[in-house]
Amino acid sequence: MNIKDYPTHIALVTILSLAASLPAAALNINTRFADDAEGVDIPRTAQCAVNAVQACDITVQLVDGVPVYSTYDACGHDQDMQDMVEAAADYWADIYDDQQTITIHFWWAQGVAPQVDVLSWNQNGQPMEAYMCLPADIDWYYDETPEDDDEYEDHDEYEDEEEYEEEHEDEEEHEDEREEEDEDREDEEDA
Repeated sequence: MNIKDYPTHIALVTILSLAASLPAAALNINTRFADDAEGVDIPRTAQCAVNAVQACDITVQLVDGVPVYSTYDACGHDQDMQDMVEAAADYWADIYDDQQTITIHFWWAQGVAPQVDVLSWNQNGQPMEAYMCLPADIDWYYDETPEDDDEYEDHDEYEDEEEYEEEHEDEEEHEDEREEEDEDREDEEDA
């Protein structure tokens, strides 16, 4: 994941960390790209609902008294962002074993930092509905293959998670041994 993916990923982590409290069968995550123009309503109780925009809305700014017309950086990237959010949701649904459904609404917004919050909770204190506002006026990195991380340097270094864990356990054991040796040396020097 590149740096510019982080707000989306962090937002999902934030929401889904709240969902991890009860053990059960399977977490189901519905993602809903909200766009007033498409008839998909934005939850009006969300703090950043008033900042919602279509990514290809034309904005007008006066520069030295001259109108300058532009569109948001997100223009043309609705599907890219939907793909990224859905890939992140699938990833987190595979991790958590909670038996519940959570719906995450997300939309483009102007002039706000990425925002995330829970809109409703179930009787067990787990989130049922949440939202994410994604700034349309910043330049995002759109991962063309969000389900595939082959572009990362160390991707193929380990065959599976067990191999990774084993190697890192060995590293930790060696570090512990070095620390003990250092402590023994210091004790000898002090004696």
